[in-house]
Amino acid sequence: MSVGSQQDRLAATSSFSAVHSAITFSVPYLVASFRGSFEEVAATFVDGKLSGTAVVSSVDVKDENLAAHLMSAEFFDADNHPEITFTSDELRSTATTSSSMAS
Repeated sequence: MSVGSQQDRLAATSSFSAVHSAITFSVPYLVASFRGSFEEVAATFVDGKLSGTAVVSSVDVKDENLAAHLMSAEFFDADNHPEITFTSDELRSTATTSSSMAS
């Protein structure tokens, strides 16, 4: 079974389900980092550009107080910006099983 050339894959149109996708983040703090993710995400890949959304209120972190702080105007300002959107400018393969996005 042929998977096609890299150019063919970049020209494809794909939608990603939340089951197979993740939007994660890390915030440096003192000697460690707070890490989290968003549970409600959607993404599409069209003509070599990755675009997606995350519902801010679906943020998942290990600390309830941090979650509340992230919802505040100091961070995500969830009341005024309930959704995060992104579109890639560049995609780079970082390993055979992962990629990174620059936007």
